[in-house]
Amino acid sequence: MRQTCDGDWLMHVLLIALVALFMLLGGRVCAAEPIRFPADAGVRSVTDFGARGDGTTDDTAAINRALSSTGLLYFPAGIYLVSGQLAPPPRPGGAPSRRILQGEDRERTVIRLADHAPGFEDAKKPQQVLRISWGVAQAFRNSVRDLTIDTGAGNPGATAIGFFASNQGSMQRVDLRAGPGSGAVGLDLDLGDNGPLTVSAVRISGFDTGISAKYGHGFTIEDVDLSDIRSLGIRSQHTALFLRRIHYQGAGPLLVDAGNSSTVLFDATCETAVPQPTAIRQEGRMLLRNVQQHGFTALASGKGGRLLVTAVDEWHSHPASAAFPGSTRRTLGLPVEETPSVPWSPLGEWISVADFPPGQVDGKPDWGPAIQAAIDSGKTTVYFPVGKGDGYPIRSAVVLRGKVRRLIGLEQGISRDSPVAITVADGDAPCVVIENFDSMYSRLTVHHAAKRTLLLACMSFATVDKQAGSGDLFLFDTYVQNLRLDGGRCWSRGLNSEYSAAHSPDGVHIINSGGLFWMFGFKNEGDGTKVVTSGGGRSELYAHVLSNQATPSADKPVLFVISDSSATITLDEGVLRKQPSGQLVRETRAGETKDFLAAQAVRAGNNASALVLFGGAKAPPGERPPLEGYPPDPAKGQ
Repeated sequence: MRQTCDGDWLMHVLLIALVALFMLLGGRVCAAEPIRFPADAGVRSVTDFGARGDGTTDDTAAINRALSSTGLLYFPAGIYLVSGQLAPPPRPGGAPSRRILQGEDRERTVIRLADHAPGFEDAKKPQQVLRISWGVAQAFRNSVRDLTIDTGAGNPGATAIGFFASNQGSMQRVDLRAGPGSGAVGLDLDLGDNGPLTVSAVRISGFDTGISAKYGHGFTIEDVDLSDIRSLGIRSQHTALFLRRIHYQGAGPLLVDAGNSSTVLFDATCETAVPQPTAIRQEGRMLLRNVQQHGFTALASGKGGRLLVTAVDEWHSHPASAAFPGSTRRTLGLPVEETPSVPWSPLGEWISVADFPPGQVDGKPDWGPAIQAAIDSGKTTVYFPVGKGDGYPIRSAVVLRGKVRRLIGLEQGISRDSPVAITVADGDAPCVVIENFDSMYSRLTVHHAAKRTLLLACMSFATVDKQAGSGDLFLFDTYVQNLRLDGGRCWSRGLNSEYSAAHSPDGVHIINSGGLFWMFGFKNEGDGTKVVTSGGGRSELYAHVLSNQATPSADKPVLFVISDSSATITLDEGVLRKQPSGQLVRETRAGETKDFLAAQAVRAGNNASALVLFGGAKAPPGERPPLEGYPPDPAKGQ
C-alpha cells in the first residue's frame, strides 16, 4: 500500500498531467499522419453517396446510404453535419457487420450533430448519433478509426456512438465530445451480445457518462482520456473489462461495477475537483495495479468496506489463488511495451498487387506470385484494391522482405480455402505490419522468422508461429486460432481464439515455450486448453473464456497449463447454454503436478468460475503481499 500525503500534492498533480500528455501522444497503432488511399484502391468515400462535409449541408441521408453496404468507408477531412441517427440497416437473423469507418484525420474529420436536433432532447431516453450495430453476436469486424463525433449543443439525450463488434473489431484514435447542454453517454457498449472488441487511443469529453458496458464478452480498452465527465466515468455490469492507461477527470466516480463483472484496471489516474466519497465502486471481481486518485475520500469501496488510500501498486478484491504453497500473490509484472507505430507512407510509396498478374494452382487462381512481385518492387506499402470478387486467394508461399513496412488488405479477403504461409523475413524497416484483411476463418499461417519487430493488427489468422530468434511480436485486435511462441517476447491486446482447440494439432490454442508473453484481453469459445506455458516461459494472462460445449465439466481439458515455468492468470468465465469448466489450472514444479479446480475458485454466477489472480510461480524472496479486500477503517476504530 502506498499513500500520498498533503505535502506530495503538487508532485501528484504533475504526475497526472504527465500521464495525460503521454496518453494523448502515445498508444497509437498506426501513425498520426492523415490517412489517404491511392485513387485505384477502390475505397468508397461518403462523398460518393452525396455527403458534402462542408459543415452546413445535412449529410444524414447520404451517410446512411453509404452504411447500407459493407466494407471500408472513407470519410475525407470535413465537418459532416447530421440531424438524425446514423445506422446501417438491420440484417435479418443477425447484426450489421463489416462496417469499417475510416476517417482521414481525427482532428479534421468530424461528424457533428446539429444543435437542438429532434430525437435527442430527452436525457432519460438517449439515442446514439452513430449506431454501428446491435443485437446478437454476428457483428464481425466492425471498426471506427481516425475521426471525431460531436454531439452539438442542446442535445441532452445524445450518445456519441453505440459500438458493437463480434470476435474481431476495434475503435482507434477517435474523439467523442459533447457540446454545451449535450451528451448522455460517450461510448455505449450496451447493445446486446457484444464483444470481444478493442478500444484504443480514444478521448471522451463532456458527457454525463463516459463509457457504459454491459453483458459483453470482453472489452479491451487502452489509452482512454475521460475529461469533464459530469456524473460517471465508466459503468459496467455482467461483463469482462480489461482497462489500461485510463485517465479520468470529472465530477463523479471513475468506475462503478453494478454487479457480476470482472474488471482489470492498470496504470490509471482519476481526479475530481468536486469532493467525492469513492473513485471506484466494486461489486464484482476486481484487480487494480498502479492506480492513483486525487480528490476522493477512498480509492475503492464495496460490500466489504473502503480502501482509504490515494494510490495502490496492486490490490485484489478477492484473495489470490494458487496450487502450490509459497506461490506468488502478485501479478508477474512483466515489462509492457506499447503497440508500435508504423509510419503511413506517402502515396508514391504504395504499390498494388493488382499491378501484377496472378498465377494458378490446380486450375485455381493464386495471387501469391502477384503479391510477391509487389513486395519485391521496392515500395514500402503493398495494398489489395477493393472489388476483386472473392478477394485474393493465395495458394503459394509469400515472403515479406525488402523495403516493405506495411501489407494492408483494405478489408479484402485472403487465403480462405487453401492453407498457405506468409513468412516475415528481415528487411529495411525495423517494424513491419500486416493489417486490415477480412480473413476470418481462413487457413492463413504467418511465420515470424525475422529479427525485426512484427505487428499483426485487425485481421484473422489460422496460425501465428513466432520462431526461435525472431524479433518482438505484437498482436492488436486479432483472431488467432493457434499461436506458437518459441522464445522471445510477445504482447497481445484484444486476442480472440474462437472454437474448440480440436482444430489445433495438439489440442492447445497458445503455447509459450520459453518466451515472455503478455496477453491483455482474451476471449475463447469452446473446449480445449487455452494457454500452455513451458520451457521456463513467463506468461501474464488476462482472459475471458466462454464455455459453450456440451462436454461434461469433469471431462473438459484443463484451461491453463504451467510446466516448470511462471504464469499469473486473471480469468472470467461465462457459460453459454452448456457446461462450465471443471479444471482451471494444471501446474507442474520439479516433477510434482497439482490441479486447481473450479470448485476452489471464486463463483461468478451460472456455475461459472473466476480467478481474480492465480499465482503460478514461486514467490520471490522478500515479496511484499498486495492489498486484498478492504483493510479495517481506522476512522471507525477498527
